[in-house]
Amino acid sequence: MLSDFFKNLEFMDKKIIILSLTTYIIGFVVSFFINIDLTNSNNIKTIQFIEELQQMQNYDLWLRILKNNIYVIIFNILGGFSFGLLTFVNTTYNGFILDYLIKNLLVNFDNNFIFNHLMPHFIEVVAIVLSCYLGYKVGLYIFQYIFKKRNMKISNSDYYICTICFLLIFISSILEAYVSTIQ
Repeated sequence: MLSDFFKNLEFMDKKIIILSLTTYIIGFVVSFFINIDLTNSNNIKTIQFIEELQQMQNYDLWLRILKNNIYVIIFNILGGFSFGLLTFVNTTYNGFILDYLIKNLLVNFDNNFIFNHLMPHFIEVVAIVLSCYLGYKVGLYIFQYIFKKRNMKISNSDYYICTICFLLIFISSILEAYVSTIQ
C-alpha cells in the first residue's frame, strides 16, 4: 500500500520529498561540524532538563511532548506561506537540535541509554520531514497562484501525508512518554 502511494507521486512531489529530507540533514550535518562546547554550562543544562523530565508524571510529559511536536508540524506546514523559508529554518533547526542532543548525551550517558531513549524521536523525524514537504508544497501552491496565475489543486496525497504527520507525532509522543521515559 505504501509503495503504491510513492509510485503514484508526481515527479515534482518526489523532488520536494528529497528536498525536505535534505533540509533536515543540513541541520544535522551543520551541528555535527560545529564545535559546540559540551562542558560545564551546556552539560549542566542538559542534565537539569533531563532531571526535570524525570520528575514529570507520564501524562504531563506526554502532553508536553505532544503539544511541542504539534507546534513543529503546524509551523512547518504554515511556513509555506513564507514560500518555504520558515519551513526551511524550522526543519533545519530540528535537525541541528537532534545532532546537538545526541552529542550532548554521548558526554553523559552510554550508547545503550541513548539508543533506547532516542528511538521515538526518529519516528517524529519522519513526521517533521513530511511536514516540511507539506510546507514546501504550500509555498509552491502560493508561488504558482501569485506569479504564474495558476490554481493548483491540493491532492488527496497531501491530505494523506498531513494525516500521517499527526498520527506519527501522536504515536511518537506516546512512545516517548510511556515507553522510553528517562528513569
